[in-house]
Amino acid sequence: MSQLGQEVYDLSGFSHPSLSFRSPVSQINSKEASAKLPSAISVTYRRQKTKNGLKAVPFPKGTTGVLYIHLPSGYPDISAQIRFRICHTLAGFNEGRDLCHDITGEPWNVSLYSIVRFPVYSVFSQMLLEEGLIDVDLISDIRNLPLLRAIRSSCLYALNQPFNLDLALDTLYLCLMTRSSLERIRMNHILRHQCLAKGIWQAPYTGRVRARFELSTLPEHVELGPTLLLRFVDIIKPA
Repeated sequence: MSQLGQEVYDLSGFSHPSLSFRSPVSQINSKEASAKLPSAISVTYRRQKTKNGLKAVPFPKGTTGVLYIHLPSGYPDISAQIRFRICHTLAGFNEGRDLCHDITGEPWNVSLYSIVRFPVYSVFSQMLLEEGLIDVDLISDIRNLPLLRAIRSSCLYALNQPFNLDLALDTLYLCLMTRSSLERIRMNHILRHQCLAKGIWQAPYTGRVRARFELSTLPEHVELGPTLLLRFVDIIKPA
């Protein structure tokens, strides 16, 4: 997005940093074209619950870099998201790394769904249109999806898409999204065992893994019909 006036930002320690961009050409009339009025957008690292409600957590130390559009290889256009690449110059982009959430381990991002549905991200939407990275048909499809005020769970755009999983979780929340549907899934006690003596559910596992769903080919599942298995593909944080 450097063509539209992107800079290297240092977000370290800020809870609500405001990022300035040059206004998209389509939004500037002929009299204003030479001025190229800046547009700004406020972003947050993540929010956490407190006794007084949700509070923004500051960006961690060393959050210096640039925003960029990321489209996972092999996944549909709707899975595109804006990420933050840690680097000190645009030239050092390829040697940098993505900013990640300190709890989930997932890359920090603003999903294309959020960019299209929430007016606060309208600057991003116009910039992506200007660069030809999204089109009006994709925007129309997203606007026809149900409106979710917040997506705090992992969002899957394909059934076998890997996601980070905390093994100590009591309940797993997932969001399944395509250009024509959006569903929220809740799975209770996914990795817990019931202790009959105490009458409670216990979490025997800890740590964080990379996991994905797979359609079972086991013979014992043939009579049951389509059956999903949860496969661990990598260990992110050992117990």
